[in-house]
Amino acid sequence: MVDDLQEEVEWLEHRVKILQEHVAELERENFHLRSMISKTIQSLEESNRETKKIIYGQTQGAVRKDSESFTPYYERNKNEDDDSSG
Repeated sequence: MVDDLQEEVEWLEHRVKILQEHVAELERENFHLRSMISKTIQSLEESNRETKKIIYGQTQGAVRKDSESFTPYYERNKNEDDDSSG
């Protein structure tokens, strides 16, 4: 009876150790995933800010009225030709 209990205790201690190692591995993985998610969010936020600057003409070389920002090049040239002939 005592031997059976001793074996069961050893088996349970072994299982607890395995579970603790698994939990530690999951915590490391969770940390890395959170870190990657945070970096991805920061990257997307920066990209979003830069895109807004380009769209609204707040960067050098991209200063255009909003209507011109989305006008195709072939229509821009057509409009410029109409302005110069008139």
